[in-house]
Amino acid sequence: MSITKVRLIRRIYLTSSFSLGVLAPLVCWYLLPSFNPITKPLSYFGVAEPTLWYWNTSLLLIAIGLYINASKALSLCVYDRLYDKILKILIAFFFAALCLTAVFSMNYSLIHKISAVCFF
Repeated sequence: MSITKVRLIRRIYLTSSFSLGVLAPLVCWYLLPSFNPITKPLSYFGVAEPTLWYWNTSLLLIAIGLYINASKALSLCVYDRLYDKILKILIAFFFAALCLTAVFSMNYSLIHKISAVCFF
């Protein structure tokens, strides 16, 4: 595959990932107009009926996108094997935490809160 194709695919991938990260909360807010971000966390989209599947699916896709991008970019930026290994472990940990945040909604309060705190 040529470098031009790879750059085009990466550009499309990054644009779609960023768009999903910005548009997902806006679409969910549109689908759930009674949502008040001052009184409820964004995780509420994961338990509200109109936004349940869209929000959790977008969180999983964002987690996968972040993991792929970070793990590929890491090998280009970090040359020390020890730091590379430590950072890859941290990336995997944060990926797992975001996936657990998406899989366990606010109905499972303790697991959801722990995984959200671990991610953030």
